[in-house]
Formats: sequence, C-alpha cells, structure tokens
Amino acid sequence: MFNQYVPPAYIEKLIHSAKGTELKTERREMSVLFADIRNFTTLSEQFTPEELSDFLKEYLTQATGIIFENKGTIDKYVGDMVMAFWNAPLEDADHALNAVVSALNIITLTETLTPIFLAKKWPAIRVGIGISTGDMVVGDMGSNYRKAYTVLGDAVNLGSRIESLTKYYGVDILITNSTYNAILSKGIICRKIDKIRVKGQKAVVDVYEPLGFNHQLDDMTLKVLDMHHDALNKYLAGNWQESQALFIKLKQNTYLSTIIYDIYLARIETMANKQNIKDWDGVYSHESK
Repeated sequence: MFNQYVPPAYIEKLIHSAKGTELKTERREMSVLFADIRNFTTLSEQFTPEELSDFLKEYLTQATGIIFENKGTIDKYVGDMVMAFWNAPLEDADHALNAVVSALNIITLTETLTPIFLAKKWPAIRVGIGISTGDMVVGDMGSNYRKAYTVLGDAVNLGSRIESLTKYYGVDILITNSTYNAILSKGIICRKIDKIRVKGQKAVVDVYEPLGFNHQLDDMTLKVLDMHHDALNKYLAGNWQESQALFIKLKQNTYLSTIIYDIYLARIETMANKQNIKDWDGVYSHESK
C-alpha cells in the first residue's frame, strides 16, 4: 500500500528502520509542494471523459515519478493538482533542495510532453508550482472511518497560497524565503519576485523564482538577473524613479519572464500619485487566495 505514497526504494528502509511502519503524528521541519495545471477547467472541456482520464494519467504518472526520484512522498491528487512533501516518513536533510529540483524537473517535463500531446491532438499544458518549507505536523489523520497520511500547518497553507500566485506573477515556480534560505548554498539561482502577505496570514514572506543551477544559466541571464535585483532593491527602498527606469529596461529582456515588470510599473505609478507616503515597507498584501 505504501508503495503508492513513497518511492519504492524507501519501503525496504522504512520496514527495517527503528520506527518500523508506525505512522504516528509528529512535528518536524519539512518541505511541501503544490503543482497545478493552469486553466485546467477550460482544458478539460476539450476532452471526452476517457481522453481526460488518459491525459491526466500520462502527466500525473510522470510527475509522480519525478517526485519519487527525488525522495518525495505523494500526499494526494485533487483532479489535476499534485501535493507532495519531503522529510517524512523517513528523514531527508536535503528536503528543500529535493523539492525544488522536483519542481524544476516537472516544468521541464511539461515542455517535453508538449509535442507528444499535440501529436495526440491534446492541448499543451502549463503548470504552476508553489513550495514552502517550515514546521509541519505529519502523520495519519482523519476519522475512525477514513484516514490519510498527510501534513498540516501554516507552512502547508502558505505553499498552496503561493502556488496560486504563480499565474499572477507570470512565473512557473514560487518558493518561500525559508525554502530559499535552505537551498542558498546548493547552487540553485533564484530571482526574488516580491515581498508579500498572503490572504489569511499575517506574516510577511519573500517569494523567489528558482531558475536552475548556476552552471545551467548563461552570462546574459545572470547579467539581467543582477539588473532585476538592483531594480527591486530600489523599489523596496522607495526610489521610484530609479526603479521605474530599470523596470522599463527589463521589460525588453528575452531571458527572464516579464509580466512581473508590468506589475511593478503599475504599482510605481500608483505610488507616484500619492502624497506623503508614510511607513513604506514594500509589502504587497494579496486580498485573494
């Protein structure tokens, strides 16, 4: 049964570990991933029920394989959405890194599947992924009638919230600052996207877009990335004119996605029309989930 939740290679280790197969509820630092197909409701209308089942099976099987290859545990599928977590049931010191690598590989998977799907007269897919790292409660949860091995906590909810924001920012992946800090020394280059407060939570969180390992990025991408962070730092410091000029330049780049720059230019225009802005902290509060 557990073969459907964790990589098969883990089962032998689990059985022979000191914990045996006990799935008691416990609190530990973990990473959680949410991956959702964009505009799935519209896409699903193009399929017969049988075609939709085949479409989802092909994508979900390969996405799950990627998660398993990187030591992840499947929590659940909800239609087209995949939820997975790392560092349970067995310990994984690199849980944040393995979650981010899984996300990058899932995005590569969607690019690989595009010509295959088009050949079958299926639509191409885009996926949005959110990853959060933090304290979570994991274990068997539910009722006397039905239980699930799952995770709960504010960090879990945050992962779901930032996944829904990938479309808003025009990026494929968003990770929290906790995840970013955990992979900082692992060679993955990230673009800082925003300083936000999500609906339903009071905490302020920085969100980042993982771009890939350092050796995978060319010099021009890194140069544009430096300009991006310069512009963002000026924006967060309230230097509207300087950040505006840089964001206008960045809109013309072909190395990084550019929807984010329209967002910042619109915010700057709004700020410029306000007088005596007090207590500016750069935080943007999202009012929708």
